[in-house]
Amino acid sequence: MKKKDLIFFGMFGFLSMTLALVVFEAGLRIFSVVPTVDKQYSAFRVDSEISYGHSPNTVSAGTAPYDEFVYEYRHNSQGFRDIEHPEKKEPGTFRILGLGDSFTYGAGAQFEDTYLAVVERELNNNNLNKRVEIIKAGISRSFPEHQRLVLKKYGPYYRPDLVIVGFTPNDIVDTHLSLNSIQVRPDGRLQIGSREPSVINDFLYRNSHVWRFIRFTIFRFSQRLHWKLMYDVEENKDAWKRILADYDDMAKLSRDLGAQMMIVVIPQSRSWLKGQEKIEKHLENWANANGVLFVPTHHRFQAAPEPPEALHYPKDGHCTPLGYRMIAEEILIKLRSTYFRN
Repeated sequence: MKKKDLIFFGMFGFLSMTLALVVFEAGLRIFSVVPTVDKQYSAFRVDSEISYGHSPNTVSAGTAPYDEFVYEYRHNSQGFRDIEHPEKKEPGTFRILGLGDSFTYGAGAQFEDTYLAVVERELNNNNLNKRVEIIKAGISRSFPEHQRLVLKKYGPYYRPDLVIVGFTPNDIVDTHLSLNSIQVRPDGRLQIGSREPSVINDFLYRNSHVWRFIRFTIFRFSQRLHWKLMYDVEENKDAWKRILADYDDMAKLSRDLGAQMMIVVIPQSRSWLKGQEKIEKHLENWANANGVLFVPTHHRFQAAPEPPEALHYPKDGHCTPLGYRMIAEEILIKLRSTYFRN
């Protein structure tokens, strides 16, 4: 084949591939196959004591990918999605420190509809002889290893009477990956993986639907490998060993503060249909053996007359305000029977 022909076929192939990519990009944009870049959690900072946390005194606002909800997340001077709380507890106050991931943070809900805010409001509206104050220290992407560090840092500062820890099934996956796999990007988002993001990769991720489609496809495939065995305790022995070791430390830290510890198991989207009761039973056995209060929730979600999409956003996966209220109501039952009997 002549050199001229090689150049012609090379140019033809290049132009054809370029045109195909342009058509593919246009199709992905028109039909919204992949979500827009998620800026919900773009206000992270490096923290030498807890690895990462939300940046203090910042606001993240916008519309979530797939347009399922509008959000506004305001962070106080500690980086928590909460109002300011004094270090010294007021006399006659029962103080709770709430730890957990984005479900405890309240992704997908207004601040007043997060489950910790609902618990606080309901208890204080019940004319108790003591005021209830909840430090809402949920941090997106947090999991037991990270929560242990948060408790170690902020527990002595706030001196709570009770530490509530929200557990979600993806804590198993995050424990498997470990805290070392998470880093804060220059733009304030978290990255999973130890590789430093390149400028080209970051540009393509923000501007190309084709590139995000490839990344999401790979991510979902890799996640399925982890989630497939997530509910099998035997298949995740190493992750569970680390989770329970972190909870052992958290229970001790709580006792040293003069506080009780409580674990609340929070169902993720449709996860109660896939065996969450196995996880709950495993955690309940540990809680009973270690003097830790335990609140299951899968039975409440499983028996709810509402369709699943009324409790979790189908695409985002977080709870709706109704789902968060159901979690709060289960916590309230336990608190009223343990601390606030009429």
